[in-house]
Amino acid sequence: MAAKKKLMIVEDEMITAMSLRHELMHLGYEVTDIIASGDEAVKKAFTDMPSTILMDINLIGEMDGIEAIQKIHEQMPIPVIYMTGYSTKEIKDRALQTAPLAYLEKPVNIQHIRKILERQC
Repeated sequence: MAAKKKLMIVEDEMITAMSLRHELMHLGYEVTDIIASGDEAVKKAFTDMPSTILMDINLIGEMDGIEAIQKIHEQMPIPVIYMTGYSTKEIKDRALQTAPLAYLEKPVNIQHIRKILERQC
């Protein structure tokens, strides 16, 4: 891996988020923050400037992960990898309209995420 990628994790299940953070840092990635709500994700994306966002779809608060990415993309095209434990055709179709790097159903495989991130270079 040439440059250390800055990743932001947006996940409302703290155990899942901490485990993901640990595994990604072990692989050499920098995790800028762990966020649990869509509103906070939008704000932190503009201050942390991650190279990629790992985004859960169901979050704390009124804004889901897809809407958060839409708001972020209005100003910055930060790549996103969606992770969800609850998937319907409607949700998947909405998510795919934001042109994600991937749409993964939980439980996610860290090696799969690593391969996606490596292809992004």
